[in-house]
Amino acid sequence: EADVRRRSIEALFEKGALADGLGAVEQLMRSNDRRSAQTAVELLGNLESKAAIERLGEIARLDARPEIQLLAAESLGGAAPSESALKTLLGLVENHPREEVQRQAVESIGQIEGPETARALEQIARTHRSEQVRVTAVEALDEQSPAMHEVLLRLLREAPSLGVRLAAMEALRDTPVPAEAWVWLVERMASSNPYEPREATIRSQLAFLD
Repeated sequence: EADVRRRSIEALFEKGALADGLGAVEQLMRSNDRRSAQTAVELLGNLESKAAIERLGEIARLDARPEIQLLAAESLGGAAPSESALKTLLGLVENHPREEVQRQAVESIGQIEGPETARALEQIARTHRSEQVRVTAVEALDEQSPAMHEVLLRLLREAPSLGVRLAAMEALRDTPVPAEAWVWLVERMASSNPYEPREATIRSQLAFLD
């Protein structure tokens, strides 16, 4: 029965025949069937309303199923309006108790187009309490975007975290980078922890200067 209801609502969505899409999604969320909940979350991402975005944020924060929390955070990356989606995702990055959800929220931020995205990812990469989340923010930056390329260069030169600098280095691997930036970073790497050998990493990056 749950499977029939799920497929019926999906079909109505595809035809644009639902007057109250949010209400239909709530029917699926009330089901104990995991596939119905997954469908509901995916459909919420297509509703293009602030109410749907708020509901996705609520699911990401409060749903008892970890995989549904993650899916809600992922669905926010394609939700509209993008300004509301970005605000909700930033709240998850800052406040969600599970680092896995925080990292998924960062990846979803990287999918949002707009001038605020690069600034948001740079702030996360510089200041988030979790090293893994900071590195995820760097990985979410698209080096083909001029604005994000500039962010990566700044992080390569200025980020307080060595892990973030290394992630920026990796992201810029195939793009022209001033030689002094590589030299500066390699010197910082060599001196940052004298008890942790980094010769192999240093040699591999110095190859870019040849």
